[in-house]
Amino acid sequence: MADTDEFMYSCGLEVLHPGGLKKMDEMARMCKIGKVMRVLDIGCGKGVTACFLAQKYDCEVIGIDVSERRIEYARELARKKGLEGKLV
Repeated sequence: MADTDEFMYSCGLEVLHPGGLKKMDEMARMCKIGKVMRVLDIGCGKGVTACFLAQKYDCEVIGIDVSERRIEYARELARKKGLEGKLV
């Protein structure tokens, strides 16, 4: 599976789940994600979804992934977006 993910990322895809950020936004609203909540992002990949949720909903996001390389990329993305304190 990790090889498939790497291939998809290499093709320029940033979000690998069906529906993309639009569907994630819909699900977050349905779950009433908000400021005082913690969200667990299993298979967080490069952190695009985690950063989106932290920015839009001002929540804390805990991301886990099997790839240390993707975790490092997610940390760097969070740093660039000024979200270090929101992503764990």
